[in-house]
Amino acid sequence: MKKRSRLLVLSSLIIATCLLMITIGTFALFTDNISIHHHLEAGTLNATLERTYLKYNLLENTGYLVEKENTELIDFSKTTTINRNIFDIDSGTLIVPGSFYQASLRLSNNGNVAFKYWIELNSIDEDLQKLASQIEITITTYNELGLENEYKAYLNEGLSIGNIDNPLGEIATNSQPVNFKVKITFIDNEFNNEAKSNKVNFDLTVCAVQVV
Repeated sequence: MKKRSRLLVLSSLIIATCLLMITIGTFALFTDNISIHHHLEAGTLNATLERTYLKYNLLENTGYLVEKENTELIDFSKTTTINRNIFDIDSGTLIVPGSFYQASLRLSNNGNVAFKYWIELNSIDEDLQKLASQIEITITTYNELGLENEYKAYLNEGLSIGNIDNPLGEIATNSQPVNFKVKITFIDNEFNNEAKSNKVNFDLTVCAVQVV
C-alpha cells in the first residue's frame, strides 16, 4: 500500500489599497501653481503555514510499527518546500492498519492585510477509494479558551472546515498565530484486505482570503 500526500497553500490575494498620502506644495504670492502629490501602495496578504511537530508510526523493515517524532520547524510557505508534504510521506512509504500521522500546524499573518481562512482535505483519486474509505481524517482546532474542537471524516468523503462565506476564523495583522492539528489514521476493520496494494493521493488546502 503506497501513500502520497501533497500540500497546497492558497495564500495570495493582494488586492488591498492601503495608503493614500496627499501633500500640498507651498506656493508664493501672486502665483497659481499648486502641486498635489499622490502615493498609492498595495498591501500584501502573507499567510504563513508552518509545521511545528510531527508524530507518526513507521512500518520498519522488521514489519513492526514504531512510533517516531520530528520536532523540526518546517515553513510550507517557502518555495523550497513546494514538493514536501506535512507528513513527510515519501512515494515509497507503506502504511498498514494502525498506521497514523499527526502534524501540528501554525498559521500566521505576516503581511499587512487581515484575512479569513478555512481548511479543506480531500482525496483527488476518483477511482481508487478502497484505501481512502479506510483512512480517517481528524482535524483539531482550538477556540479562544484553548479548548479543542475535533472534526472527523473518512478520506473518500473529504473534510472541509468552513468556507469563504463561513470561515473558520480571521487573523489580523500582528495578531497571535492560529494552531491546529491534522491526523490521518488507517483504521483497523474487517475490510482491510480490500485495500491491499491500493493507493490514494490527497490535498490539504489552507485557504486565506482578505477580509473586506
